[in-house]
Amino acid sequence: MAAALASASRVNAVVGALTVAVAALFWSQRDYTTQHGGTFADPVIILLGALGLLLLVLGLLGRRVGATPRSSSRCCAG
Repeated sequence: MAAALASASRVNAVVGALTVAVAALFWSQRDYTTQHGGTFADPVIILLGALGLLLLVLGLLGRRVGATPRSSSRCCAG
């Protein structure tokens, strides 16, 4: 179980780092062609970067992210 948690944490940290990198790439490529060109895009990029950073930090701390694993028994099978 500990190995699976360590593997999941490593994956979360890598995916978080990639998400932050993609958000940084999008941020650097912004180009405002109109007065309100960044009204929608900027908050979305900021949210993407913040969620990626959160995933990265939780992955580095070894915290569990996502749903709990399903057990093999079903409560309502009938």
